[in-house]
Amino acid sequence: MKKFLENNFGIISAVGAVLALFIGPYLQGETWELIFKWYLIFGLVFLLLMSLLKTDLKSVLKCFQRLRSIFSLSIAKLVIAPLVILLFSFAVPAEYRVAMVLLAATPAAMATPGLLSLLKGDINMGMVVSVITNLIAPFTIPLILFYTVGADVEFDVLSMFGFLLLVVAIPFVIGYFMEEFTPKLVDKIQPNIGAIITVHIFFFNFAAVAPHAGVIWADFGLALQVLFFTIILSVIFHIIGLMVSFRAKPKMIVTSLVIMAYFNTGLAIVVANQYFDPTTVLMTVVYEFPWTMGLIPLQMIFAKKRRTNYNAPA
Repeated sequence: MKKFLENNFGIISAVGAVLALFIGPYLQGETWELIFKWYLIFGLVFLLLMSLLKTDLKSVLKCFQRLRSIFSLSIAKLVIAPLVILLFSFAVPAEYRVAMVLLAATPAAMATPGLLSLLKGDINMGMVVSVITNLIAPFTIPLILFYTVGADVEFDVLSMFGFLLLVVAIPFVIGYFMEEFTPKLVDKIQPNIGAIITVHIFFFNFAAVAPHAGVIWADFGLALQVLFFTIILSVIFHIIGLMVSFRAKPKMIVTSLVIMAYFNTGLAIVVANQYFDPTTVLMTVVYEFPWTMGLIPLQMIFAKKRRTNYNAPA
């Protein structure tokens, strides 16, 4: 079962999102909304914790010696990608422009290290860039949206920064104490982390899509049209990821691809819901499907079967 889960995590992830599309309309109301909300928050902490146990804190800190790579990936994600997408957006219907730039300006997913652990990427680099871009995003997203599409978004920057900092700090603290005081438990967990992350991503994607399934079914024809443009958008993000990691080793290439194309869509949905029109909300929700489906070919290309050395620097 463990090998089955690890070898098919891309498909399992996609199934979670597709099931949510059909079951989500029946799971509405304040109770379900609260369940999904808290599961996503717990999920972010859990994914980071599992990723930390897959590697070790010293390896993560050592990654800061590669400041050039960290800087390049962070700038590419938060600045270059939105500018590239802005240029592309002039070739598509204007009502999609805000959503495209918003998605492009969204930071790397908190799930990045977990995905990279399954795709044989650089877990430490992914974790560092994910943390940095998420902590910077409350400051950069309003600026990007204002200077590209003229949208005036006023975040409660300090509250969002504090929340994201807490989400990041908790798994680091728990991971440190587990490695220091319960090393035998960590040793037992490590060989199963890939399967644990796979199951968790299934439920995580379900919880991300289910609350918004009604938005998709409300105008399914429009949703299909939006899906077409989000697929193109995802392809562009992958191209940017390839250009950023040009001539790099496969480990770094897949790291760049995940950072650029598999970002924090949950944050984009929250911002769209609070500040923008239904079409923008729909596009941020529908991007969940290229997000999950894209993991299938990535797994086929990068996650080839080979022995994994647990606790090795990633």
